[in-house]
Amino acid sequence: MNRVSVAELKALFAQHGADAWLQVVSRHGKTFRLQRFVVTCDVGLVEPLMVQRAHTRERSLAHRFIQRVTPGSAGLLFLDGAPWEVQRRAVAPTFTREHACDFAEYIHGSTRDWAASVDRGDDLASAINELGSSHVLRSGYGLDANDPLARAFARELVGYKQRTMRRESRYRLDVLGG
Repeated sequence: MNRVSVAELKALFAQHGADAWLQVVSRHGKTFRLQRFVVTCDVGLVEPLMVQRAHTRERSLAHRFIQRVTPGSAGLLFLDGAPWEVQRRAVAPTFTREHACDFAEYIHGSTRDWAASVDRGDDLASAINELGSSHVLRSGYGLDANDPLARAFARELVGYKQRTMRRESRYRLDVLGG
């Protein structure tokens, strides 16, 4: 497995901005090491780790770290053991295979449209929050993201996320250590 140095990653961000991640994948493949972490965007690897019971008994230290620094992550993708099972049972009627496929198609299509239209001068964090909130509105609440009342609700959700995020640099994923 290829290793990406912090120096290389910083240089790629300086040269390519948010497209640095695409550069890393094109140079090092879908799965690589960054500091102590294994990073992957290979769906074939991620899906079993997130949803198969064998991988949810006890999450890895890296997984627990990401949960600690990600607001609102006390859900199926981050829990393990008995709390994971309780959440899984609670959402099982909602997340049937058919619903998941519908959500996946919507999220894939809207993300592609968003990526094609995003202005490189935009505040990337705000743009991603807006995209994510549109996904939550549609997939999580069944609301139309273009409805003014739904957009107001999304702004409240993003505002709550911003108020509850830990601001110290040690909790930030965009600040890399040496």
